[in-house]
Amino acid sequence: MTVPLLPTWTEREVVTATKLNEVRASYAYLADMPRLACRGYASGQTLNPGGARTYLRYTASSVNDFSADSDGRWFTASDSGIYLINAQLTVRPGQVQVTGDGVMLFIQKRAPSGAQSNIVTVRTIVQQSQTSQAVTACSIVHLVAGDAIGVAAYLDSGAKAPYAVQDGGAFGALSVVMVAPALSFSASAAQLIDAEPWTDGEHIDAEVMTRRITQPLQTLYSPSRFACRAMAPYSAASGERRIVPWRAGAFEESGGWTTNGTAVTAPASGLYLVSLCAATMRTGPQGPFGSYQLNLMRNEALVSLHQGQNTRSDYQASIAATGVIYLTAGDRLSVEFLGTGTGLTWKAPSDDASTRWGTLAAVMLGASASGLGE
Repeated sequence: MTVPLLPTWTEREVVTATKLNEVRASYAYLADMPRLACRGYASGQTLNPGGARTYLRYTASSVNDFSADSDGRWFTASDSGIYLINAQLTVRPGQVQVTGDGVMLFIQKRAPSGAQSNIVTVRTIVQQSQTSQAVTACSIVHLVAGDAIGVAAYLDSGAKAPYAVQDGGAFGALSVVMVAPALSFSASAAQLIDAEPWTDGEHIDAEVMTRRITQPLQTLYSPSRFACRAMAPYSAASGERRIVPWRAGAFEESGGWTTNGTAVTAPASGLYLVSLCAATMRTGPQGPFGSYQLNLMRNEALVSLHQGQNTRSDYQASIAATGVIYLTAGDRLSVEFLGTGTGLTWKAPSDDASTRWGTLAAVMLGASASGLGE
């Protein structure tokens, strides 16, 4: 289904059923936007130590305005817009190195030209043999009609044996859901206009129809949003709390968001979907005694805590998570890092468009929401 054009109004026009059905088409689209859900990987897939990336195949998919390639690896969007993407991989290792094996999960985008780019990278360090381990990756991105999404995985070259990809429906999933049919990530966001009530006997003109029908729809078509898509360098000793910095050139927004390099300030109150992905490296002795936290903060207060393990020196490990949060205009959103372990220093890995180790992004879901019951 193609994104319907927003209705326009002229003075003295006769509002016909055809015109009202144009309005209906916009609401119908917003109530049933493009989406994709895959549950379960095809059986028999393995990750081999140090080989090429394995593009994972899915057995079943439910598509709404997406199309699946014949081999179940790539899924193409028919409409442009802002999408939330979540991918999950569960693996079962054989023998594991003493310091653990790294399993990387990539969400990849393939343009209509065939060119591929990385949306996000996550690495989990697996420490136990014969025990299933899940890896999750997520991001909020803009897709252009014709872009395809695929999921790839990679096993550390030091691993002693292949890893089996778990193929049950609960072990592997991919979901791609449109949040808004915006023309681009940085296209102008529409300001919220409260939908006024109608009254009998009032004068209705083009300005009224635009204000009460078209402008509220514009808010839903292009909501306020931002993304920081690469971390800047940081360093912290164990036990030292540090706010994660973001590269200025990797910040994009629509709606008036601002950033000082660490915190991002919301321009408007509302309910927001937030996506977080960030990686860290440790220096110092290796061993199973180094954990870390990447915490989502609002006005320097904890909103959600996310914890991981990193058992290896000079080796990236990362966390990805999504959540829903209420922000008031002027609230600051940031990510706090805290590492543990004796004699360790923690730092950000090299991060750019080719690796995508870090992303912090949000998109408004409810412009009229007054809170989240917090």
